[in-house]
Amino acid sequence: MVRAVSALFANVTPAVRGMMFMFVATMTGVSMHVTVRHMSAELAPFELAFFRNFFALLYLAVPLLRLGVTPLRTTHPWLHLMRGTLTTMSMLAFFTALSLTPLAQVTALSFTAPMFATVLAIFFLKEVVRIRRWAAIIVGFAGTMVILRPGFTALDTGSLLVLFSASTWGGAIIVTRILGRTESSHTIVLYLALVMTVTSFFPATFVWTWPKGHEYLWLLLIAGFGTVTSSA
Repeated sequence: MVRAVSALFANVTPAVRGMMFMFVATMTGVSMHVTVRHMSAELAPFELAFFRNFFALLYLAVPLLRLGVTPLRTTHPWLHLMRGTLTTMSMLAFFTALSLTPLAQVTALSFTAPMFATVLAIFFLKEVVRIRRWAAIIVGFAGTMVILRPGFTALDTGSLLVLFSASTWGGAIIVTRILGRTESSHTIVLYLALVMTVTSFFPATFVWTWPKGHEYLWLLLIAGFGTVTSSA
C-alpha cells in the first residue's frame, strides 16, 4: 500500500501533488470543524482545543521518537513560542465561534486568513504584492463584508471571533515562513504541538469537566483530523 502511494506521488507534478495535499487538508479540516461543533454541546470549546492538541502531540510522538532529541534542537525558541501562542489563540477563538455561529458562515469567514497573511507579509517579509493580489484582497474583503453584514444587522460574536482567529492565524503563517528558513519541518511541527498543548491547557482549566467514556473517541477523532490537516 505504501509503495503504491509512493509510486502515485512519483508520477505527478509538484503542482498536482500540492493540490492533492490541499484537497486532503480541506476534507479533514472540514471534518474536524463538524466534529468540534457536534462536541461543543458536550464540552467547552477551550477543553476541546486542549484535547485536540494533547492527543495530536501523542500522535506525533510516535514517528518523531525515532529521531531522538534532534527535533528539539532549535536556534529560535522564542519564535516557536510566538507561533504556538498565536496558533493557540486562533484555535480557541475558532472553536468558540463554531459553538456560536453556523458552520457555513464560520468556514467562509475563515478564508480571510490569507488576506491577513498577505498584508503582514508586506511589512514583515518585505514581499512585493502585485496588482492581481491586491485585487484579490479587495474582492475578498468585499466578500467578507457581505458575509458579515448583508443588511444592517449587528455583528455577532461568532463572526468577530472568526475574524480574530483568521488574523492571528495569518500572523502564525508569517512566523512559520521565517522559521522555515532555518528550522526543519520536524522541529517546527514538534514545537508547535508542545507549545499549543501547554498554552491551551491553562484556559481549559477554567471550564474543565472530565469527558465521559465515549467522548474520548470523539476527541481522538478531532485530534486525528487536525493532525492530518496540519501535516498535509
